Amino acid sequence: MIFHTVLNNKKKIHSDWLQEEVINLGDTTFVIPANYQYEILEVTEKYIARPDILSKDIYGDALYGDLLCELNGISNPFELNAGMLLIIPSPDNIMDFMYNPSVD
Repeated sequence: MIFHTVLNNKKKIHSDWLQEEVINLGDTTFVIPANYQYEILEVTEKYIARPDILSKDIYGDALYGDLLCELNGISNPFELNAGMLLIIPSPDNIMDFMYNPSVD
């Protein structure tokens, strides 16, 4: 699950094979700030394989499901299972995780 805002923050590279600009999917998606507030949450049945619902319930927007997965070492949202413990950044800190390549 990749949201368009995550893709929009990735750099574009030129593909010689396609002869056009393409999104570099291997580019950095987020950064972990030096100091941030978080809670530990145990995944319940409601959130099995649904980081989008978890994000919506915590932050009011499904946008951060990818970030929650990446931060917790989950490469596939179907790996999200009941009983897992997740680091959940505070809503006050969540935007600090969004990588913006134009700032570099």
